[in-house]
Amino acid sequence: FFQMCEDTRIAYFAAIDLDRMRPAPHFGPGLVAANLNFRRQLKYPGRVRVSGNVTALSGKTFTITYSIRNAADDAVVADGNSVCVWVDYSIPKAVPLPSALVEAIARIEEKTPPSA
Repeated sequence: FFQMCEDTRIAYFAAIDLDRMRPAPHFGPGLVAANLNFRRQLKYPGRVRVSGNVTALSGKTFTITYSIRNAADDAVVADGNSVCVWVDYSIPKAVPLPSALVEAIARIEEKTPPSA
């Protein structure tokens, strides 16, 4: 299930065109935490649907929350989240999220971006 969440995280980055927001190759996302809760057994060979949404934004971090559902009955079989940062890999340290990234997340989530 962790791999499915990771695939969803990367698909989210593609959906917001994250590469376009990198002012230089040494800037980009970093994963600092991942959590997964197993809620219900999924019998082999079960099929699932995974969704991911940004549920929190701060100056340097954003949290993607995942729901993994059984395709047969839509029951939640697992949920979790990952905390991501924007990194200057040359330092290497977290730096403030680019405004273009915050705006792209707000658009895809249909929310007003937080004021600075």
